[in-house]
Amino acid sequence: MPLKVYTSSAGSGKTYTLVREYLLIVLANPYSYRHILAITFTNKATDEMKSRIVEALARLAAYTEGSSDDPKTAQLARDLLGELRHKGITAPVLQQNAQKALYLVLHHYGEFSVSTIDSFFKKYCAIMPKNSKYPFGTNWKCRPICHRASSSAADDRNRQIGRIDRLARKIYFCPNGR
Repeated sequence: MPLKVYTSSAGSGKTYTLVREYLLIVLANPYSYRHILAITFTNKATDEMKSRIVEALARLAAYTEGSSDDPKTAQLARDLLGELRHKGITAPVLQQNAQKALYLVLHHYGEFSVSTIDSFFKKYCAIMPKNSKYPFGTNWKCRPICHRASSSAADDRNRQIGRIDRLARKIYFCPNGR
């Protein structure tokens, strides 16, 4: 899955765009939610994005083509189907995939990865030692670079992606806390 980065100013529809992209991916393959990482800046934005995704999946799971009960859901379904038809997704398949994706996201919520930059780097720092060549039981101390990466990225949003990428490559751990 290719990396997609969206940057724009406040109030320009980033959350709408990210939710829509998320829906396009999971409606094509409901199991793909495990392979999506959506990162935003604030806990409020994270909660908003998660709730919009779950709400949209619930609306699409209950939607049947031709019903005019909810024009907002009908428009969303038409827009998504317009982009998914080339993958063989029809309205009934869209509804089935929305039901499956909703079930998977709600029953495996820990794998529903929408987070802040801070929490992403904290999680990264926590799991990195498990993938190292050092034996089990090695005392690890994550250098403060993780905190600097997330803090400095939030300070200057115009250079955030490049800075995070460069710092992520520099994250390193010291065995035995050295």
